[in-house]
Amino acid sequence: MSTNSIILKTFIENPMNKSVPVILLLAFPLYTTCAFAEAAKVKISPATPKSDTSALPQIKADGMSLSEVMEIVRADNPLLKAGHESIAAARGRRQQSGLRSNPEFEFESEEITTDRFGDFGKSVNTFALKQEILTAGKRKAAMAAAGKEVEISTYEYALLEREIFTESKTAFYALLAAQEKVTVSNRLVEIAQRNAQASQRHVDAGDVSLVDAVRAKVALSKARVELQGAERDKANAVKELLRMMGAPEATLNSVGQAGELFQTSPVSDGEDALAAILEKHPQLQGIVHTKKLAELEQKIAEKDRWPDVEVGFGVETAPEEGGGREQAFVLELGIPLPIFNRNQGAIAEAKANRRKAEFELQAGRQELTTRFRQALQSYVTARQQVERYAKEIVPGARKAFDLVNRAYQVGDISQLELLDAQQTLAESELEYVEALGELKEAQAELEGLVGK
Repeated sequence: MSTNSIILKTFIENPMNKSVPVILLLAFPLYTTCAFAEAAKVKISPATPKSDTSALPQIKADGMSLSEVMEIVRADNPLLKAGHESIAAARGRRQQSGLRSNPEFEFESEEITTDRFGDFGKSVNTFALKQEILTAGKRKAAMAAAGKEVEISTYEYALLEREIFTESKTAFYALLAAQEKVTVSNRLVEIAQRNAQASQRHVDAGDVSLVDAVRAKVALSKARVELQGAERDKANAVKELLRMMGAPEATLNSVGQAGELFQTSPVSDGEDALAAILEKHPQLQGIVHTKKLAELEQKIAEKDRWPDVEVGFGVETAPEEGGGREQAFVLELGIPLPIFNRNQGAIAEAKANRRKAEFELQAGRQELTTRFRQALQSYVTARQQVERYAKEIVPGARKAFDLVNRAYQVGDISQLELLDAQQTLAESELEYVEALGELKEAQAELEGLVGK
């Protein structure tokens, strides 16, 4: 039980204090009820409804598409869930900023006789209600600043979502490329094994020197190392993608469909895309609203120069000489005198923060411009490399293998030369897969900046 409740109960139940004005005792709950009613006027934004995850695709061990992966990431990524809670926390602060301070009930007893301590019927008793009143529109300004914080947290979530989606796409494409690398590396190991076996047969027959057999074995060992590296890259890509989907313990063997890695799509580029980024990118919008928040906080600091007022109303009762008690109203008014502290330091801090936000906005524009141009250059370079592999290198290696194969069929060249041409083709295909992986990564980065 609180101290105020104990005091109220004491004076209501003590028969020696019948002279306590009942109207004042009734005023306390009435005043409190009015305060609650005033607080109820504060508009509370409804909580963000939780998305229905019952219809979401489940993690499949094989063949998940990019769209299915992104839906799971959107619903189950723990960082995105934390971002939702950050918005809810900002809305709670906005709600709190609109609430008035609670009234204060005060009781004071003076001239208590030492021989009858606790007998409040013989002392001078004062009952009062006090309320702090904010001046200069401070409450409204605080609500505006808290509302701006909600907007900032929304843009921070949008930025986080873009970053998570970019990382998820990158992880998906990395796994797609790793799968293809494992396939090509297995083919390289098979070719190297046949090459080593053929070389050993020729050595045994005395057709070639032992050096050729040793070289073939070295090539086989290198092919096996490449395969181990590809399998390691695939395992790491699986772990990363499962982490982004918020299910690190799930089973995932492969994603996408056959040939999906080799499908490329154009991405927006040029100054038009850059203008859209500078206008709509959540990072920049967050900085813009941070600057507006700094301006509001400067206004709040300037308003805090004006002192708040504390008013109080109560009743004082004192014993009379002939018996009974004399009653009198008590009015209280408290105003701090702003002689020394006029909030000078807080105002200077708020002005500096506003100027800081202006410079951060300028830096944010420059950063996004640089990031976009770097990402665009990486994408263009990766695309040119992929086109060169697709149009020149891989077709050339295939043509060379076809020519060598025909020559081998008519007995013009040895099996070792055939296997060497086949190995060159497989290595070219492996490099092509690596170039495609780099292109997909650059594409994901560029799409994240553009907001696609």
